[in-house]
This record gives sequence, C-alpha cells and structure tokens, in this order.
Amino acid sequence: MKKMKRILAAMLIVLLAAQIMVPVFAEESEPSNAFQVLFSGIDNRGPLIPESNTDANIIITVNTDTKQILLVHIPRDYYVEAEDGTKDKLTNHGLKGIDSVLWAVNSFFEAEIQYYLRFNFQGFIDFIDAMGGIDVESEYTFSVGDYHYVKGMNHLNGSQALAFARERKSFKIGDRQRGRDQMLLMKAGIKAFTSGNALNDYAAILEMTRGCLETNVSYSYITRMLGAQLDSKAEWNVVMTSVDGTDSSSGSAYVMEPDMETVKKAQDLMQRVLDGEILDQEKDAPYHQDAGALDFADKEYIKRVQTALNEAGYDCGEPDGIVGSRTKDAIRAYQEASGLDVTGIIGRELVKSLGVDN
Repeated sequence: MKKMKRILAAMLIVLLAAQIMVPVFAEESEPSNAFQVLFSGIDNRGPLIPESNTDANIIITVNTDTKQILLVHIPRDYYVEAEDGTKDKLTNHGLKGIDSVLWAVNSFFEAEIQYYLRFNFQGFIDFIDAMGGIDVESEYTFSVGDYHYVKGMNHLNGSQALAFARERKSFKIGDRQRGRDQMLLMKAGIKAFTSGNALNDYAAILEMTRGCLETNVSYSYITRMLGAQLDSKAEWNVVMTSVDGTDSSSGSAYVMEPDMETVKKAQDLMQRVLDGEILDQEKDAPYHQDAGALDFADKEYIKRVQTALNEAGYDCGEPDGIVGSRTKDAIRAYQEASGLDVTGIIGRELVKSLGVDN
C-alpha cells in the first residue's frame, strides 16, 4: 500500500512536468516508448470547459528509452489553417475544442500527435500550492503587480507561478519570452519529479484539481511510467525551443505569420527525439538574448516603424501601432524599392533597413 501511494503521488508530479494534473481521462489510450503530447493551457479559472482560447501551446516530444524530452513552444497568435480551410490564430482554434487545436497543429507541423493535456488556471494554481511551491530559474529580474522575480532561482507559489507564466509586457521580446517562461516552469516540474520529490497526499491533490484538468493518456500507463521512474531515479534531458514569426494582421486582429525556417528546425528536432537521438541544448537549440530579438507586435514599436516609413516617403498615415492595409502597402513598396523580400510584414530585414532595430 505504501509503495502504491508513492507511485500515485509521483504520478501527479510527472503531470506537473507537463503542467497538467488530471482527474479526467477521456478516451484513454497508451503511448509507445516515443510519443508526442500537445500541452494546452486554457484561459479560464472556473471548471474546465471544452471550448476556450488556448493561452499556452507546447508540443512535448518524449522518448522513454533515451530519457529525452523536447519542448516546442508555439506562440498563441500563430496564424494557421483550420480543418475547414480557413485560417486563424492558434488561440482561437481552442474555441472549437481540443480536437480542432490538435488538427491545426498536426496539419501545420506535418505531425501525428495523438495525445493532449489540458489545464486551466485554477488547477495550475492549486496543484503548485499543494506541492508547497516550485523552484524556477528566471532569465530576467522583473515585477508583475505585487510579485517580484529575480534573475536566477525563485521559489514560487501557485499564483506567483501563473503570473510568471503569463507575463509578456516586461520583456523586450514580449510573447516570445512568455513562451520561454512557460517552458522553464515545465522544465522545473520535470526536475521536481525526476529528482524524487514526490507528494504524499495524492488524494487531496486529486480532489483539489477536480474538474480543472484533462488528458487522454491512460491512467494505467502513467502509473507504470511513474513506478519505473521511482525505481530507476533516471535523469531526464530536457531541451527547449520555440517556433517564431513576424507581425501581421487579419482584419483588425494581430496575428503572427510563421517563420518556416524555425518550423522546419523544430520538425527536425522532434523527429530526432522520436528516432532515439540525444539532444544538446546549446548545440541543437541555442538561444541567445540580443538586441535584435524585438517584439514586432508591440504597438509602440510598430509606431516607430510607421514613423520611419513616413519619413522615408512611404505613407502609412498617422502612426497608430496597427499593421493595417495602408501600412502593409507602404511596407511592400519600401521593400521592393530597397531590394528586400516583398512580404508586407514587419521583420528583421525591414527594421534594420529603416534603422529602428534597437
């Protein structure tokens, strides 16, 4: 009985590794030794609902033989196609349910992801509080309301962890850093599990998160996996990467046009993990913070680009921070005259040419 209790307690920790703790098991099935899961964090605090915007989207690629995990963050505003042929930002696909999100991600990445993990904000807060908090290493010193985070290690309760995962305005690279911070939290959860820091009162945690979490990975599979982990205490190698894009608009809404070079890189890394390769963070998915990593979606930054275009003789109208049709036409005209790729969107080449890349 004691051993079973340890296994069930540890099961909850590994679910934290994917930032989901699951009292709901829908259409359960069992993965092979190499599989992928779509992690979907939904934008509500009450009971788990089937249709909601997805605020966090991460493809988790797992190989249990090599103890390798790859996290691939997809920005919430990624502009991808739905099953009916229309295009929308990924977060809005969640309004049609998790099957719609899975279809969009699989179609765009040419993947075969079968499994999903869904959580809402309240379930996330309650679980981390029940753990006694979590240790997360921040890449920046910043504040969100009454919460303050230092560069380096931070011990966070549930509300602090949620604010950490949702913040973007504090960073020059905006939503890109928010995605990294979500993966840093996930990585911290994996470390907590694989180091053997299991909770004792699993029943109380299940009750606390009831109705807030859902997965279609089978309960029996998770139990067996955690039992094996408790016996082996094996160390897992976790590598993080993100797909990127450039600012654009659909109607009056901001969207992110995918950067296919980063998408192809992510596809390659996912396949390598499925094939049994061990990845190296610095070699295979390097990340270097630099002044060129700008948030092209920031309204004030867009105003700077519009002002520069106006001054160069390409009329955007009054700078308003929105990439509408007039601004797109001005961008295309400038790009064509300057020998740049004619895309009609704000990208690194454009801002560098205009002199607003810092």
